[in-house]
Amino acid sequence: ALLVHQQTSGRRSAELLARRMTEKLRQDEERSRDFSRSASDWFWETDLQHRFCYFSDNFEKVYGLGPGQLLGKNRKELLDLDALNPREMIEAHLAQLQAHAPFKNFEYRIRGNDGATRWIAVSGLPHVDAHGRFAGYRGTGTIVTERKNLVS
Repeated sequence: ALLVHQQTSGRRSAELLARRMTEKLRQDEERSRDFSRSASDWFWETDLQHRFCYFSDNFEKVYGLGPGQLLGKNRKELLDLDALNPREMIEAHLAQLQAHAPFKNFEYRIRGNDGATRWIAVSGLPHVDAHGRFAGYRGTGTIVTERKNLVS
């Protein structure tokens, strides 16, 4: 009887611990989503060759171009689309990417499908695979057109 009681008690404790851990994980995920939504307009990811391989669901709405127009392209191809950005600025940013350096608030212009020009600010961190090798970048993007227009 004592053995059965200990097993039952142990199982209840394990179930309670599992419920607490599941709830903590849910809260942490919710917190992370809220922080992410408040920090940027969309998320992006590139692969080892710096080609875009992921955009968050809201990307097209805020960016003005569909993900399908940019998936598989690299940032140089993106920045060269409409020749809206100074060559030296592009080259400096590409050097950062080649060095696998983190970057914060890199600002550039694009023209959306509606013809409107938008100012974009992106930040990115290099990420590595399970063996510690560079695997691409993950980052955030924000529309900063209003701020840029106020400064102009």
